[in-house]
Amino acid sequence: MVKILSEKLNIINKKNGSIFPILKSTSEFFSSFGEVYISSLDSGVTRAWKKHKSLVQYFVVPIGEVKFVFLVDEKKGKNRFKEIIIGESNYSFIKVPSNVWYGFSNICSNTSYVVNVIDLPHSEGNSESRDYKDNPLEGYSW
Repeated sequence: MVKILSEKLNIINKKNGSIFPILKSTSEFFSSFGEVYISSLDSGVTRAWKKHKSLVQYFVVPIGEVKFVFLVDEKKGKNRFKEIIIGESNYSFIKVPSNVWYGFSNICSNTSYVVNVIDLPHSEGNSESRDYKDNPLEGYSW
């Protein structure tokens, strides 16, 4: 079974604004740095399914609320999934190992922003995708 890690992050409130930590190189969960990018996700939008073949991915949602779903145990007819909701009300990160199918859905009424940190630069052929509508994973319905 795949282990998906999630850890609560502490928001640092300042007089003129707040600081939202994402990931430190000194964290026990950090492996290496390859690339950082932000994805916007309109209300009600789902992006699924995807898996990276050789990289580790970290997710943080500083704005909005997003439900992440991971296929943690793949068995014919008995797939098991893990759901984690992160965002403004649960400011946390999620660490996803390679070769794990995942998807996410914006569950708030506004646009959500997902910070993606990957341990290797993205390259063609390093990921696999399937549309959840045309090619769902058995046992999960968005």
